[in-house]
Amino acid sequence: MNVFIYMHGVSIENSFNWRKYNDNLYYSLGTVGIGLDDPNDNYKLHVNGSIGAEEYYIEFVQDSGVTYVKLEDYLKGQGVFWEIVDDTGIYYDYGSVGIGTSKNIVESLVVSGAIKLSSTVQSFANVLPGTIEYTDRYGSGYDFYAHLEDVDGVVSPYSLTGIRVDSAVSETFNYLGAIPYFINNSFLGVTNNFRIVTDNTGFLGVAIGTDNTTAALTISGDGNSKRRRRRRRRRRRRRRRRW
Repeated sequence: MNVFIYMHGVSIENSFNWRKYNDNLYYSLGTVGIGLDDPNDNYKLHVNGSIGAEEYYIEFVQDSGVTYVKLEDYLKGQGVFWEIVDDTGIYYDYGSVGIGTSKNIVESLVVSGAIKLSSTVQSFANVLPGTIEYTDRYGSGYDFYAHLEDVDGVVSPYSLTGIRVDSAVSETFNYLGAIPYFINNSFLGVTNNFRIVTDNTGFLGVAIGTDNTTAALTISGDGNSKRRRRRRRRRRRRRRRRW
């Protein structure tokens, strides 16, 4: 049964410039806008908002006729194979990925440009081996860490920058011959009062409290520390008792 609707004796299809052909409704006089009243003339359909559909198709007009290809298949044909994983991220499993470059894609990911890292989003108690992050949560300031697995299967973070000199050391400090010492697991300290002194001929000696060596080991200082004074007093008492 066909149903016809008229307004003032005129078909509603003609009144609103929509036409019906068989079971299809169409508009051929311009651009259709949905969600906006000023659609762009460059499009036949201009939508302001989301579009929901079970399937999307792209029409290709060729000499042999018109063909329709699913949008998903078309994108895969263009090398776009990104897929969603449990609404938590996307993945690509069809080859290597180049970012900022299309040449020498010799690894799974090749990036031409800088990469910005931050703390891992994984559980801190269960970080997978091979993870690299930039964080300060290990108590030694911000650093790059790689999580490596040992022979027992234990995964631990290791600094990628290695042992660093403490920031309290002056930028103009002369490191030549300086003997470093550990402040903690990640930082070293150095001082002018503990050096290996050399010249053009080679090793001269170890200097403590001075950089002017006169022997293999040169110590400059009176040695009057509280601990040494206490030791001297104990030795004097023992001598008095023996007398």
